[in-house]
Amino acid sequence: MTAPCSGKLFVDSANPQRCVECWLVESWAEHLRQHERTTRADREVQVRVRKLTVGRERTTHYIALHLNKSLLKVPAPQHARAISAMS
Repeated sequence: MTAPCSGKLFVDSANPQRCVECWLVESWAEHLRQHERTTRADREVQVRVRKLTVGRERTTHYIALHLNKSLLKVPAPQHARAISAMS
């Protein structure tokens, strides 16, 4: 089984009762493979966790874009320009 590349749990600063869990995996194909490898024990844990959650829980998928950096026309912060000018 391949583990996620990284994972984080975020707390909403405006509502400390709201948390968002984010996981990053190597590819969409790996994400789909993880679903295929779900065991009965995994599903039992998921059922117990869902009983503890309240509100409008949902799963959202974001896919990274691989852009050519020259297409991104975002100016560097002032302090970054000052540091590079001093180098």
